[in-house]
Amino acid sequence: MATVNVNRSVTDIFYRYKMPRLQAKVEGKGNGIKTVLVNMAEVARAIGRPATYPTKYFGCELGAQTLFDHKNERFVVNGSHDVNKLQDLLDGFIRKFVLCPECDNPETNLTVSAKNQTISQSCKACGFHGLLKVNHKVNTFIVKNPPSLNPAAQGSSLTEGKRSRKQKQKNDNADGSMTNNSLANNSGGESDSGNGTNQASQTEAEISAAIPEKTAKDDDDEGWSVDVSKEAIRARLQDLTDGAKGMTISDDYDKTEKERIDIFYELVKEKRDKKQLEDVQTHKELVIEAERLDIINKAPLVLAELLFTENIIKDVQKNRPLLLRFFLYIPKHTLSNWWSGAHLYSCIRVH
Repeated sequence: MATVNVNRSVTDIFYRYKMPRLQAKVEGKGNGIKTVLVNMAEVARAIGRPATYPTKYFGCELGAQTLFDHKNERFVVNGSHDVNKLQDLLDGFIRKFVLCPECDNPETNLTVSAKNQTISQSCKACGFHGLLKVNHKVNTFIVKNPPSLNPAAQGSSLTEGKRSRKQKQKNDNADGSMTNNSLANNSGGESDSGNGTNQASQTEAEISAAIPEKTAKDDDDEGWSVDVSKEAIRARLQDLTDGAKGMTISDDYDKTEKERIDIFYELVKEKRDKKQLEDVQTHKELVIEAERLDIINKAPLVLAELLFTENIIKDVQKNRPLLLRFFLYIPKHTLSNWWSGAHLYSCIRVH
């Protein structure tokens, strides 16, 4: 089987870390066409990640549904996809979720904090340990399916896992029915012997004694819940540091790019109406929010729409600190592709 370097940017043929070249096979036709990742299990073992992670990553990047079958080691992405394109996407997954950000070594582990909803990465080679600095839709999947979880229980598309749970529930219901029938038969037999009333009373007393009575404290515990209103979430986010805010997993990642841009638009509009855009702390909050929504490259378009008037040069001078924070995130070759973007960038730098 042909192998490639785990970090394909390294061209050394004696590179220590190897993985099998990804193999894919297209099956079906019409609406039922799908791409089977033939050796995804072997590739996943080579990079040290569950096979569901890169498969889900493919689905997010390609906008396609994914299917997992751990028993038969079968991983599927809906639609027809070229194996070379999938290999390039795998390189992106490895760069974001496998390679150490300090030494580019693939000997890393991911740790999920269910309480804080964060993902940490540790490197066995250089000793690096810190929060994962990648914001991607697959982060939500990793948090819900940490590496320590049994693979057969990962994902919502595992039909085998659903069958097992349904079978277990069916067995539990059958056991409960048998127990109830036994109690009914015993009660009937004892009443025929003449001592049925006493025995039934004794049985009820034993059952009552075996079941502890609920107290007011127990009721309080059962009624405990987490307030998930927008106000409560906003209050909890205020307690986090600026860095943690940008790496917190939220449901916004499941929204489309347009919806995420609209969220950022409303935030900037609110800050503008309250005349808070000259505050340095507000600048930092806007950058963090743009990074959290994964629209940092589109944020300048939102700012231009909300801040620029007919006197654009004066507007640039007025909002220069805020604009610089966002335009410096964008590569110059990307910025120059926008209509009059290069001229606008030079104006900001000069003024």
